[in-house]
Amino acid sequence: VVASALIFKVLFSTRSGAVNQILGTNIPFLENPQYMKWIVLLLMVWRGIGWYMVIYSAGLTSVSADIKEAATIDGANYFQQIVHVIIPVMKPIFLFAFITNSINTFKLYTEPSVLLEQGGNILDSSAAPIMYQVVTNVSQGNFGTASAVGWIIFIMIVFITILQFKVFNDKEANT
Repeated sequence: VVASALIFKVLFSTRSGAVNQILGTNIPFLENPQYMKWIVLLLMVWRGIGWYMVIYSAGLTSVSADIKEAATIDGANYFQQIVHVIIPVMKPIFLFAFITNSINTFKLYTEPSVLLEQGGNILDSSAAPIMYQVVTNVSQGNFGTASAVGWIIFIMIVFITILQFKVFNDKEANT
């Protein structure tokens, strides 16, 4: 996590960053809130793409060749096989990936703090607003407030997880 954030810091630094040198500009990617959110998003996508590739590749192995062959015999083209066979079989994999992504989104703090650190100061609230509340309250000794924020985060994660289970609930399987 830290290594990828440091690589992005080198790439997007204002004065000596590789991107600014290639473009011949001095765009403040890591100082301007308008740009830094996009850089953090790019970092998160870059860091997570390998993990999700492994998860979805493993999920694709759960799709039996017999099912795909039966769909082909029934006259389904490639697109119809994806929509009506592969995606329904991979619903649990999608659910797992979405839940882990939701949890990681709420825990987002390390990447922006390493990427956007400003002289040892606590990270600005605009880059990681949820975890900023926890870290700020703990550093100021407001442990009760930090604990309350932690519980709110927990409740939000549970709510979103239940919502995702409802969205991915297969009504045909329950009847």
